[in-house]
Amino acid sequence: MTWKTHAAGGFLFGSATALLIKKNIPDFPYGQDIVFCISSALFSSVCALLPDIDEKKSTAGRKLWFISWPIYLLQLLIKIPALFNKIFKSASKVVGHRGVTHYPITWLLLTGMAAGIASIIHYSNINYITKMIFISILFGFSIGILSHIIYDFFSGKIKLLGPISQKEYGVSLIKTNSILEKAVLILSYFAAVRIIYIFLQTR
Repeated sequence: MTWKTHAAGGFLFGSATALLIKKNIPDFPYGQDIVFCISSALFSSVCALLPDIDEKKSTAGRKLWFISWPIYLLQLLIKIPALFNKIFKSASKVVGHRGVTHYPITWLLLTGMAAGIASIIHYSNINYITKMIFISILFGFSIGILSHIIYDFFSGKIKLLGPISQKEYGVSLIKTNSILEKAVLILSYFAAVRIIYIFLQTR
């Protein structure tokens, strides 16, 4: 799946989750809720690219080369001994593409970390708008990564139980650069815009 579709998925998931949060916080001040919704959707869209940091040629890998290149070098170092040793073979799968950066457990750990930081920010003395933007970044970080994992599940296979098991699960319905993927991209943005419209109408 291309980075454009992942970005669209992140935008959709971010706006949808923001709407769910607003419906459960009826006293969310009008205006501030709009800032939260838009910024969360945007940050989620950007962060949806992060799991592909394990591939140096990906959009995230090229932008964050100082992270993707050490991962790439580690992949190369493990590649040869992995041919002769089962432990290295397992390690190769962990650091390879759709490895640890795509594990649901990794998402849970990162979400827990983001929630902890968000809690500290929430009780800090910084002004409300700045506080909301920081929380939106952390929120988008978690939701964006989750959207990437879900979209990859439907476009290939991921290791749902990694690192405990390297067995792959997925429903390969969407082929990269296919007409179906382009349809998913367009529909994701269309649905996101519709959700934002509903968000703006909700008081």
